[in-house]
Amino acid sequence: MVSLAIIMNLQEKLKENWQFILVCAFAILFLLGTNFFVTKMNSDGLVKWLSPDENANYVFAKLFAENNALIINDNLNKDVADIIHPRSFRSDNGELKPVSFLGIILVYGFLGSIFGAGIIPYLTSLFAFMGIVFYFLLLRNIFNRQIALISTILLCFFPVYIYYTTRSMFHNILFNVFLIIGLYFISHLGVKRDSKFKLEFFIKDFLTYDKKNLELLATASLSGLFIGLAVLSRTSELLWLAPSLIILWFLNIKKIGITQLVVFIIFFIIGYSPAFYYNYQLYGSIWQGGYHEMNQSIVDITSAGAGIFSDGLFSKDVLMQNFEVIKKNIFFFGFKSLESWQQFINYFMVMFFWIFWPAIFGLSHVIDDWKKQLSNQKKFLITYFFVLVMLMFYYGSWTFNDNPNLASITIGNSYTRYWLPIYLGALPLASIFIINLANIIVFKANKEINTFLPNYNYIQDGTFVSSLNLLENSRRRKIFGSFFTLNLKFFKKQISDKFLKNTIVIVVVSIMCFISINYVLVGSEEGLVVSYYNHSLAKNEAKMVFSLTPVDSVIITRYHDKMLFPERRVVVGLFDDKRMIEKYQIIAKNVPLFYFNFTLRQEDIDYLNNRRLGEFGLSIQAVEEINDFSLYEVKIVEK
Repeated sequence: MVSLAIIMNLQEKLKENWQFILVCAFAILFLLGTNFFVTKMNSDGLVKWLSPDENANYVFAKLFAENNALIINDNLNKDVADIIHPRSFRSDNGELKPVSFLGIILVYGFLGSIFGAGIIPYLTSLFAFMGIVFYFLLLRNIFNRQIALISTILLCFFPVYIYYTTRSMFHNILFNVFLIIGLYFISHLGVKRDSKFKLEFFIKDFLTYDKKNLELLATASLSGLFIGLAVLSRTSELLWLAPSLIILWFLNIKKIGITQLVVFIIFFIIGYSPAFYYNYQLYGSIWQGGYHEMNQSIVDITSAGAGIFSDGLFSKDVLMQNFEVIKKNIFFFGFKSLESWQQFINYFMVMFFWIFWPAIFGLSHVIDDWKKQLSNQKKFLITYFFVLVMLMFYYGSWTFNDNPNLASITIGNSYTRYWLPIYLGALPLASIFIINLANIIVFKANKEINTFLPNYNYIQDGTFVSSLNLLENSRRRKIFGSFFTLNLKFFKKQISDKFLKNTIVIVVVSIMCFISINYVLVGSEEGLVVSYYNHSLAKNEAKMVFSLTPVDSVIITRYHDKMLFPERRVVVGLFDDKRMIEKYQIIAKNVPLFYFNFTLRQEDIDYLNNRRLGEFGLSIQAVEEINDFSLYEVKIVEK
C-alpha cells in the first residue's frame, strides 16, 4: 500500500510538472550539443579562440585558476613602451592586465581552481543550461506554463544563444544567465498590500520576522546577488539595467517594502564587490577597469552629475551643458537614430524574421487585449519596451566591424550578442502568436464545418446522408467537392480541439526550430560549420609558427595574436610606423623577432630592407609560407 501510494504520488507530480521535465530534457540536449562542439574545436589539446576578447578572458581565467593571479610580467616591455601584448590586453610598465570586464575571468577562474582549469571552456554551456531552466521558471511566473514552455524550446534552438554558448569565452551568455536568475527571484518579491501607499508598510518590514518575511528577505538577497554578478560580468550594461530595475521597483512600489529593497542593494554590492577589490589591485581605483574610454566616461558623468545638483538646478545653461556631457558619454560613438533603426532591421527583422514577425503579431494581440492582461504581463511589457529602445539606440549607434568584410551582416557581429536581451524578451511574444494561431485555425475549422454541413450526419458505415434527403446533382457535387471538409468532421469526432491545437503548435514550433538550427549551422557566413573550418585552419597556422620559432621569441602580427599568445609573445603592428620600428630594433637585440602576416611581394621585401627597416639597422628574411600568410625573421643587420 505504501509503495502504491508513493507511485501514485510520483505519477501525480510528473503529470503536474511535465512541462518542467520537458524543459530539463531540452536543456540537457542543449548542454550536450554545445559541449560537443566546444570539444571538437579543442580536440587536439590546443585551446584557441576566434577573437581577441575570448583569448584574453581564457588566458586570465586559466591564470587565476592556476596561480590566483591576474598579471603577466614581461620585463622587456619596460624598454619598448609596453607594445608587447595582444589585443584585449593592456601593459602597464611590463605588467599585462585584462582590458575586458572581470566577471567571467573571476567566476570561471574560481570554478577552475576547484574543478581544474580544463573545465573553463565548458562552463558557458553549463551556465547556459541553467539559464534555460530559469528562463522557463521566470516566464511561468509572468505568463503561464504553455507560453513559458514554447518560449524555452525556441530559446534552446535560438541561433544567438547557441552561437555564443559555443563561443564560450564571451561574457554575454554569462551576463544574461545571471540576469535571468536575478529576475526570477525578483518575480517572487513582494506581498499584496493595501491599495494606498503608506510609510508604515516600510517600517513594519524592519520589525517583522515571521517565516513569510524571512523568505522574502532571502529572495531579495538572492536577486540582488545574481544581478550584482550580472553587472560584474558586463558592467557597461548598468547604463540600461539600472533604470530598468528602477522602473520595475516603481511598478511594484506597493508590494516591495524598504527592507527588501535595502537587502537587494546590499547583496547587489556583495555580488559586484570582487570588481572593487581587483580593480584597485590592477588599476589603482575601485571604480575604474581596464577600458580607458569607460574610465574617462565614468569621471565625466560623475562630474556632470555633480554639476547638475550643485549649480545646474538653478541655471538652464549649466543644466543643458551637463546633460550634454552625460549624453555624449553614454552614447560614446554618438546618437544615430537612423543607423540604429537600420541595424535593428538588419539584425532582427531580417536576420531572425521567423522570430520577429510572430513577436510583432503576438505584441499586437497583447495590446488589443491590454485590459485583460495580468499585472505581471503588463509590467513585463512596459519594462521590455524600455529595454528594447535603450539597447537599440545605445548599441545601434555604434559601428562594429567584427568581420573582415565590413559589408557583411552575420551572426558573428557584436550586435547579436549585445541585443540578446531583446531576443529573449521577444520569444514569449512569439509564443503568444503561435498559441493564438492554433486557436484561430481550430476555431475557423469548426466554423467551416458547422456552416457547410448543418444537415449532414456521420453514419457508421462511413457515408454521409442528408436529413432533408436533398441528393440532387448540385448538392452531390458540393458533397464530393468538399471531401476534405467531410473527413475533417470525421476526425473531429475522434480527437479533441485541444489535441488539434497542440498539434498545430508542435508543427509551427518545429518549423521555427528547424529554421533556427539550420541558420546557426550553415545559414550565416559565420555559422558553426564555417567557424569550425576557420578555427581549424588558424590553429594549424599557429602550430606551424610554433614549430618554426623559439619559445622566447616575439612575433609581430596583425591578426594572429589571438592564436599565438600566450605560447609566443606578440606585438600587434606593421611596418608603417617608424616609432614602432624603433621599438622593434630594441626587441631584436634582446630576443628572436619574427613577422607573420600576408605574404609580401619581393619588391616590398626589397623596399623594407633598403629603406624602412634598413634605416634602423634591421632586415627581413622569409622563413616559411603558410597558406596565404608567410613567416619572416626580422634581424639586426651585421655591420
